Amino acid sequence: MFGGEGFNSFPPFIVKNFSRPGYNRIETAPAEYQLRSGDFAKIDYPTQAFTTSPLRVTLVDVNVRGQSGPDTAGHIATSLGMMQKTWNFESAARAHEEGKASKIYDLFIQGYVEGNPKIITIIELDGKGGSLGIWNMFSPVLTSATFSDINYDRNDLGSIDLRFEYKNFNYESAWGRRELDRRLKAASAGRKRYISQAIETASKWLGQANDWHDTSASDFSIRPFQNR
Repeated sequence: MFGGEGFNSFPPFIVKNFSRPGYNRIETAPAEYQLRSGDFAKIDYPTQAFTTSPLRVTLVDVNVRGQSGPDTAGHIATSLGMMQKTWNFESAARAHEEGKASKIYDLFIQGYVEGNPKIITIIELDGKGGSLGIWNMFSPVLTSATFSDINYDRNDLGSIDLRFEYKNFNYESAWGRRELDRRLKAASAGRKRYISQAIETASKWLGQANDWHDTSASDFSIRPFQNR
């Protein structure tokens, strides 16, 4: 969400809290496979139909050096403007004749397409500042932005609650990579055993078929066709 150099870059500690990604629905498709006994068993296979859980982020609403300095609310308002929200967009859209091209209007659309983040990354830290793991949310779309009330009678900091929908996510960690590698190797070894067993079974069947063919050749003879 934030980037740039100097005062255009916001420190990560303005993130007050956030939810971790997940799936609130994973669909499956039923199928059957035949056991060696001849019976059929049901199994549910996961499909690519799923719904991700929304990502919720609460930012501390900070300001640096007054109205001309970096401002969290200003940053989010700009992002909303690039999403064709806020009055700035409406003003630009209404300032030209209906049906005609507008350079400013097109810049809003292009700015959103080119400037919208393609990935939101969350780095989980341990107590010493080291990385525990990295979450990546792909194709995020801001779906809600709520600015907190301001109360000058209290010392509480303002905040901004954001909500994102996204297409999918992954989690990167050294342990996870090793675990995936072990499982893939186990699956590969299991597949090799299955193929080996299938070849052994086929070889036995072919051997029995050859024995049957040899026996049948000795019991039956081919006689020429005779007219009656």
